[in-house]
Amino acid sequence: MICIFDKKATDFSGNGIGPLTPSKCEATETLNGSWELTLTHPLDEIGKWTRLQPGRIIKAPVPAAPAYAATKPSGSAETRKVYKVSTSTGERLHLRQSPSMSAKILSRYKNGTEVSAIAESGSWMEVTTPDGKHGYMWAKSLTFVRTETIGGTGGTESEIIEKTQLREQPFRIYKISTSLKDGVTVNARHLFYDLADNLMEDYKPEGAAASEVAAQILAKCKTPSGFVMHCQMTTTGTAEWTQKNPVEALLGDESLADTWKAELSRDWWDIYAIDRVGVDRPVTIREKKNLKGFSLEKDESDVITRLVPVGKDKDGDPLYLPEGYIDSQYINDYANPKWGVLEVSDASVGSKGKGKLTTDEAYAKMREAAQKEFDAGCDMAALTVDVDFVQIGDTVEGRDVAELNNMYIGDGVWVISPTTGVKMQARITDYTFDCIARRYTQMTLGTVSAMLDSVSVTGKQLPGGIITGTKIAPGAVGSGAIADGAIIARTISAGAILADAIAANAVIANAIAAGAVTTEKLAAGAVTAETIDAGAVTTEKLAAKSVTTDKLAAESVTAEKIAANAIKTTHLDAGSVTAEKIKAGSITADRMKAKTITAESGILADGVVGTAQIADGSITSAKIVSLNADVITAGTLSVKRLILVGEDGLIYNINAAASGLTAEELTDEKYQNQINGTVIVAKSITAAQIAAESITGNEILAQSITAGNIDVAGLFADEATINAINAMDISSNSYLKLMVETAVDDVQVGGRNYVLNTGEAYVAESDGSERTWLFPWKCASADIAHSLYGKTITISFDYDQAITSGDFRIQVHNTWGQIKEFTAGTATAQRFEGTFDLPVPDTFAENDPDVVIYIDGTWNGSVTFRNLKLEIGNKATDWTPAPEDGYKTSYIEIRDDHVGIGTGGTFRVASGDVDISTSKFSVSITDEAGGEDELLTIDATGVRAANLSAPNVAMRYDGPWQIIVNSGATSAQVESGSYVRSVQEAFDRLNDRFLPYYVEVKLETDTYENVSIHGIYAGNASLAIVGQGHTVYGRITISNINAYMRAINLKACNANGDVWWIDNCRYVSLNTCTAEGYSTASAGYHIDNGSVVTFGSCEVYNCVTGVDAGWGTNIDIAVMKGTTTQYAYKVFGTRITNSGSRPSGGWTGMNFMAAPGDLTTVAVDTGSGVVVPTTGSATFNPSATGTYTTYWWNIDSDIRQGYTKSNGRIKGGIFYAVSGVGGNVASAILRLTRLKGYGKGSAVQVKVYGTTSSGKSGNPALSTEGYVLGNIDNGQTADFALPAALAAGLGNGTYKGIILYADDTSAMSGKTYSSNYARFAADAPLTITWTT
Repeated sequence: MICIFDKKATDFSGNGIGPLTPSKCEATETLNGSWELTLTHPLDEIGKWTRLQPGRIIKAPVPAAPAYAATKPSGSAETRKVYKVSTSTGERLHLRQSPSMSAKILSRYKNGTEVSAIAESGSWMEVTTPDGKHGYMWAKSLTFVRTETIGGTGGTESEIIEKTQLREQPFRIYKISTSLKDGVTVNARHLFYDLADNLMEDYKPEGAAASEVAAQILAKCKTPSGFVMHCQMTTTGTAEWTQKNPVEALLGDESLADTWKAELSRDWWDIYAIDRVGVDRPVTIREKKNLKGFSLEKDESDVITRLVPVGKDKDGDPLYLPEGYIDSQYINDYANPKWGVLEVSDASVGSKGKGKLTTDEAYAKMREAAQKEFDAGCDMAALTVDVDFVQIGDTVEGRDVAELNNMYIGDGVWVISPTTGVKMQARITDYTFDCIARRYTQMTLGTVSAMLDSVSVTGKQLPGGIITGTKIAPGAVGSGAIADGAIIARTISAGAILADAIAANAVIANAIAAGAVTTEKLAAGAVTAETIDAGAVTTEKLAAKSVTTDKLAAESVTAEKIAANAIKTTHLDAGSVTAEKIKAGSITADRMKAKTITAESGILADGVVGTAQIADGSITSAKIVSLNADVITAGTLSVKRLILVGEDGLIYNINAAASGLTAEELTDEKYQNQINGTVIVAKSITAAQIAAESITGNEILAQSITAGNIDVAGLFADEATINAINAMDISSNSYLKLMVETAVDDVQVGGRNYVLNTGEAYVAESDGSERTWLFPWKCASADIAHSLYGKTITISFDYDQAITSGDFRIQVHNTWGQIKEFTAGTATAQRFEGTFDLPVPDTFAENDPDVVIYIDGTWNGSVTFRNLKLEIGNKATDWTPAPEDGYKTSYIEIRDDHVGIGTGGTFRVASGDVDISTSKFSVSITDEAGGEDELLTIDATGVRAANLSAPNVAMRYDGPWQIIVNSGATSAQVESGSYVRSVQEAFDRLNDRFLPYYVEVKLETDTYENVSIHGIYAGNASLAIVGQGHTVYGRITISNINAYMRAINLKACNANGDVWWIDNCRYVSLNTCTAEGYSTASAGYHIDNGSVVTFGSCEVYNCVTGVDAGWGTNIDIAVMKGTTTQYAYKVFGTRITNSGSRPSGGWTGMNFMAAPGDLTTVAVDTGSGVVVPTTGSATFNPSATGTYTTYWWNIDSDIRQGYTKSNGRIKGGIFYAVSGVGGNVASAILRLTRLKGYGKGSAVQVKVYGTTSSGKSGNPALSTEGYVLGNIDNGQTADFALPAALAAGLGNGTYKGIILYADDTSAMSGKTYSSNYARFAADAPLTITWTT
C-alpha cells in the first residue's frame, strides 16, 4: 500500500493521512547518488489526489536489502539473541527510531512477534524485526526466547542475510504538476535529502578515519537531524568543508564517498557508510534465455594516465617529486597523456618526533599513492552496461533465475553473450522500480569487476610476470605474433627473455611499449646486434636509469649529446653551481623562491627602499612605531574622534562633533581641574568606570528605576517595600511558580514534592535473615531528577519504628549518601527533617538515571513511613503529593517558553469558551506498566491517535479470526483470547474497528442480553455470526456497518420493541435466522437508512410486522415464513422483492419499488411456530462491600483487588441477598466501576470467585475455581457476564457473593502496588435473568 503522511509526521506505523491509488509510481536509485520517487495520481472523485501537497511524505515499497546485514563481514558467523514481544496489557509494542519515548514511531508489533537483539541501551533494546526494520523497543516488554547462530565460513549468502525484497521507505514531495488530462504528478526525494536543507559547522578532517568523519558530519549539523550514522571503516583521508550541507559532505566532491571511498546504504533515518554496498550473487543474465539485449559503453573522459602527487614540505608548502610525475603503464594507449593531480595528505615532511616524515619517505608515500590510483583503475576507461532482460514472471525458465528480483543496488551479476563473446560480472549501479507492480523495469550495470572477451590478448589481460622463459619455445615469438605495444614491463619476468627465444629481427620498435625494456629484463648477452632491427632502440624504448655508466664509452657524452633542458636539479651536485657559473643578469624575479629577500638576508642595501618602492596603502598602523606632529603636514585631519592630552594632564577637544568644545573654550578656568558633562561623549561611561558604592540614593533620579532594572531573584524583603510591588512589577520574571519558591533571609522555601508514591504509608519490613534493598520512592522522570542536581534539598517524613535487631539506612541512590540510619528500638509518631546539598554526579547511571530514595540494611522488624517529601530549599513544608501522582492538588507554573497547569482532579472552565490557537495540539498518556505512550495529535491534517474511540474512525482489529461465545467458558478459555461469555463481549472487541481479515463470532450456548453491533469497517474482508441454532434472548442491533456481514442460523427473542434492528449498513445477509417476539414485539426485522439486506429461509413469529423497511433501503427476500398479528411487510420509500414465500399478514406502505402483486401473490408459509419461553429478570444491589487483608477494613466500602507492599494480597468482597429467582438462571451480569487514580493508568484484569460467606465476617471462603472476567480501564464502568456455574450458584443461593482476588503476589518495578491493583466503587449491581 502506498500512503501519505503529514510533513512533520513521526509515526509511520499506520496509514497516516490515508492511502493513495496512483496510476503510476516509480522509484529510481543510483548507487551513491539520487533516490527519487515519481507518482502520478488521477483526479479521483473521492479527492485522494488533494492529499498530495508539497512537503508531505509518501511511504512506498521499494527494493531494499536489510541495511544491518550490509555491515556484516562476508562469511562470518553471527550469534544473536532472539526475543519476543510480550506487553502486559496485550497492546502492540512500538518500534522507535531512537531510544526515547519522544522518538519517531516506525511500526508496532503484536505479542509473540520475534525480534533479533543487537544491543541494550539502558531501558531500551536495539533490535531488527522480521520485516527488516531497525530500531529500539522497550526492553521490559521483551521476553528472551533463545540464542541462534547463523552464517559462518563457507556459508551461502542466504544463510547470512535474511532476504527481504521490499521495504517501505519515506519520500518527501518537492514538486507537484497538475493536469486535467494526466492528473497530479509529484516528484519526491528520500527523506535522506532532508539533510540537504541543513548546514554544517566548518570541519577540516586531516588524516582522520572514515568512522570518525562519518560521526562528525551529523554531529556538526546546526539543526539536529534525527538521522543515525553507522560506520566502522578505518580508511583515512583529509578534506576541508566550509559552509557545506551534510549531503555534500557525504556524497559531493572531497566527500566521505569520494575521498574515503565509502558507499552509502540509506534506510529511513539510518545511514550506513561501508566499504561496499551489496554482494556478488550467483545470478546470470544470459543471451537466448533471459537476456534480450545490452549495450556496452566505454568512456575515457575521466581517464588519468599521468599523476602529479603533491605532499607538503616542512614549511607546509606543496612538495613535488623530483621527477615531477608518475606515468601509467597504459599512457601510450591514448592519444595524449591525461594529467591529474593527487593530494597525498599523509606525505608531510617534518620532525619525526611529531609523527612526520623525511623528504625521501614523503616521496615514497607519494609514489605509492599514485600507483594505488593506477591499480584502482583510474587509467582505464569506464565501462557501463545497460541490460534489457526478461522478468521472472514473463518466462518459462523463471525458476532458473528466481533470484533475479532479489537483487539490490550494489549487487554483482554475470552477463553472458556468446554472440559478442562477452562474459562479464558487473554491479547494479542504478535501477527503476515499479512500486505498484512491485518489480524492476530497468537496471544499469556498471563498475565491471570481471570481463573476458574474444579479442586478442594484450598486456591489459595478462597478470604481471606470467610470461617466463620456460613458457616460450626458442624462436616461438615472431614479430607478427606480438600486438603493437603488447609487451610491457610488468608482463615480463626478470631474465625471462633469452636470446634463443627471440627470432631474428622479431623485436621491432612498435612491438615494445615505452619504458618496457629495463636492465633486469635482459639476460646477460641476450641482446646482440643482429637481434635488434635497425633503428629499433629509440629514446622512448629505454627505461629510466637503464643506461648506466658502464654502458657509456669514456667521454662519449658531449655537449651536443645533451638535449635542451635535459639537466635538472637532481643531476647537479650540491654547491656545483657557483657565482661564476651564473650569467650576469640572468636571475630574474621568477627564478627566486618566495620570501627569499628578508631584512636579515643582507641583500637590501641601506636606503634602497624609497617612496617609489612602497605600494600604496601598504603602511598600516602596525608598521608605525611612533608618529610625531612634525611629520604631519598642514591641512585637514579628518577623524571621527580626536583625543588630545596636554602636558598638564587635561583632556582637550574630546569630541570633534558639533557638541564638543574647541581648544579655546577649554582654556576657561572651569575646565582646568574637572571634566564637564559637555566634554564627555554620550554613553562613554560604563560600569567599569564607576567606583564601588559611589552611587547613593541622592544620585538616582526619582522613579527612574523600573521593574525591568531589578533582578527579582536577588531581591530580599529588607531591600524593598513589599506593598509597593504589584503584579506588573514582577511580570517580567522568567520563572514564577504560584506554589511559593522564593528566598527570605536565607530561608529557601520549596513547595512541590519531587518523589512519587508518598500518599500512602509505606512499611519497610524484614526478618533480618539477609541483607535487604527496597526502592519505594523515585522521581517521575530522569529530566525531573536531573533538575535537582546541584541544588539544596530538604527531605522530611513522619515514622513509627519497631526494630528488634539490626539496622538499615535510608539513602539517595547513585548521586549522594545517607539520609538517616535506623537502629534497634521502638518509637512512635516521630518526625525527621534534614537539609542536604545534592551534588552533580560525574556521570549519570545509564540503567537508573533517576534520583531514587532507597533502603539498605539487615534488620528484623519494621518502620512505617508517612508523608515523605523531597523539595528544593532548606525549609521543610507540609506534605503534598508530587504533581505526577495524580492527586487532587493544583499548581500553575509560568516559564519563558510555556505555562504549566497541574491538577490531580478535573481541569474545568467554569463558564465561557476555551480557545486554543496553535498549529498542533497533542495529548500524551503514559502507560506506566509497559513504558509506552499513547499520543493524540490534532493539527491541520486531522486527528491521529494510537488508540482511538470515535464513531467515524475505525481502528485496526488484531485479535483471533474466530471468537467463540460460551456462557460457561472457563478462565483458561477466556485467557486464551478465543472465548468470551457473551455475544456483546465479542463485539466489544470488534465494534468501531477495521477488520483486515475474515472474522467469525460463533455461539456454543444461548445468551441473555441485548447485543449492539456497530461501526465495523472491513474493506474486502467480511464478518459472520454463526448461531448454530442458539438464541440470543434480547434485541440485536446492527448499525453503521461498512462491510459484508452475514448472520447464519441465529435466533433472536425480544419481549418489547423490534427483535432485529438493521440501520445504515452496506450489506447484511440473513440466512436461516429467526425473529421471535415475547408478547408485543413491534417488528421482527426493522431495516432503515439505506441498508441493503437479503433474506434466505428466515422466519418471524409473534410480531406485529414481519419486515418494516424505511426510506432508501434495498430488500431482497428469497424465503420468509411465519406469522404476524398485522402486516407481513411495511415498506416506505424502499425497493423490495419477494421471490419465494412470505409470512401471514397483509402489507402497507408508500413510494416503494415493487408491484403490489409481488408482495401479495407469493405463497404464504406460516412455518412451524415456536414456544415462547417464560422469562424473568431482576437486579440486586450489594448488601455489603469492602476490602479484606487480615481483617475487613472499616475506613470505606470500596472494593480492592491486587497486591501492595504494605498489605500483601488483597480480597475485595461483594455480597448480595438474592431471592425470587425462578426457573433456570440464564445469565448474570455484574457491573463494576473502577475508581480513577489508583493503580496503573492502563487496564487491569478482573478475576472473581464465588463465596459461601454471607457477609463481612472473617476470611471469606472461596469457590474451587476462579474466573477471569476480562479487563477494565482506569475510570471505566463495564458489564461482565459471569460464567454459568457462578451465575447458577448466585441464583440458587449456593453462593452469597463474589470475591475479587487477583493472582498478583508482587509489586511492579518502582511501585508499591502490583500490575492488577485496583479500587472499585461499592455500587456494583448484579442483574440475573432466568427462564422456565
